Amino acid sequence: MPGSFHAARSVGGIHRRQALQLGGACLGLNLAGLWQAQLAAGTKKLIAPAASPIRSCILVFYYGGPSHIDTYDLKPQAPVDVRGEFQPIATSVPGQFVCEHLPHMSRLMHKVALVRSVHHQNRLHDSASTEALTGRQSPQGDREEFAPISQFYPCLGSMFSFLSRDRQIEIPHAALPFIFHNVVDVPCQGGGFLGSSWDPLQIAVDVEAKAYRAGALALPAGQTSAILSDRRHLLSALDTTLTGPATQPGRQWQAFYDRAFQLLGSESLRRALDLSQESPATRDRYG
Repeated sequence: MPGSFHAARSVGGIHRRQALQLGGACLGLNLAGLWQAQLAAGTKKLIAPAASPIRSCILVFYYGGPSHIDTYDLKPQAPVDVRGEFQPIATSVPGQFVCEHLPHMSRLMHKVALVRSVHHQNRLHDSASTEALTGRQSPQGDREEFAPISQFYPCLGSMFSFLSRDRQIEIPHAALPFIFHNVVDVPCQGGGFLGSSWDPLQIAVDVEAKAYRAGALALPAGQTSAILSDRRHLLSALDTTLTGPATQPGRQWQAFYDRAFQLLGSESLRRALDLSQESPATRDRYG
């Protein structure tokens, strides 16, 4: 940059030293900012919970889909205009029936707990989805949105991620295959007032290619783990040169960067998203 190497020279009010410090963000690591907000929020140590056999939870959510009277609650004794149109079949639980189109599910019902009391009073998909996934109706009420609005209440995954933040889970919350969109993105899948650092890792699904993309965790085209390692060393050298002896804020930022590099270099995560490693039979079974 000709003409910019004078000690006190600044451009637009930003000194050369500040520009170099800001330039560290250009090394391909925007992921570190995901955890800065946790520090700013003043995270506190939680009382260690009792050991639980539950390691993970998968929430399958239909943004519109088959009705309860066409799946698990056919109401065969109800009037024609109330009951489902399909026939009930017996299940592995005596006296419990499901739709005739769920034969595989019928054999697993002894492992299922049906909750029949969950309900809401929304008329529209957007507000209903918001209440179902956050536990609260949007402050805007039961209405369709025609312009983007910010999410207020955090979704369930973000809540659990926040409450288990001391466990240092690599990916506490992921979502796929797309963000709910109805004219605008429906404000029900993010961190809400907890902040964007508690948003899920959004995994995009390419239906045609039958492939997953892990967003910020996917290395750019042409990048390798070796290049990533070189950038990490360069970043460390720049940080040492520009900031001098380690300070508490510096150590905290270093922790954020270390975690970001850990995720970017995680082969286990990449393998988990690589469908080519699954057998054709497994892929056909899961669609």
